[in-house]
Amino acid sequence: MNFLTTNKLSTYQNGNTNVTIYEDGTRVVELPKDEPVKFSFPLNIDIRLSNACPFGAKRDKQTNELIPSKTCGFCHESATVDGDVANMENIKKVLQNSFHNVEHKVELAIGVNDFIPEIIDFLRWTSQNGFINNITVNQLNLNPRNTDIIHQLIDEKIVYGIGISYRRAARAIPQSILQYENSCKIT
Repeated sequence: MNFLTTNKLSTYQNGNTNVTIYEDGTRVVELPKDEPVKFSFPLNIDIRLSNACPFGAKRDKQTNELIPSKTCGFCHESATVDGDVANMENIKKVLQNSFHNVEHKVELAIGVNDFIPEIIDFLRWTSQNGFINNITVNQLNLNPRNTDIIHQLIDEKIVYGIGISYRRAARAIPQSILQYENSCKIT
C-alpha cells in the first residue's frame, strides 16, 4: 500500500522534526536541513506488561530453580509460566504524567505474552488516551481465541501493527493474521 494514499493517524512536531504516522504503520520523519536532529520526546516506547507466558520457564517445586523452556529457551524476556503482571495503574500514571501536554499520538510497542484481561484493558485505555498501539505476539500464542481477540482489537482500531515472534515452521501462522497489512514476522 502506498502510504501517500493511506489515512494519516497523526501529524506533529517533535523537537525540530515533523512526524507523520499513517494507518499502514509507515512513519515519515522530516528532518531539518542544516541543523542536528533534536527530538523533544521519543518516537515510540517499548513496554513489557508481563513476564508471564504459557511457554516460559518453569520453577522446580523442590529447589525453586528455573528450568528453561524447551519451547522458547532463548526467550529474551526471561518469561516464566508463573511470571508477574505489571501494575497497569502505575504504567498509566507514568504515561499520563510524561505525555499530558503532548497533543499527538505516541506509538507504543507492547509485548503481549498472553491476552489476559489486564492487558486488553490496558490496550483499550492507551488507545482512548491517544496512543497508537502496536503489539508483538509469540507465534505459538496465535491460537483461535487469541486470533479472534487480535481481530477485534484491529477492528476497533485499538491495535494497528502486529509483530510476530516466529518460532517454527511446523506451526502455521493463521492466514487471517498474515493477510492483515500491518503484520510482519520478526525473529
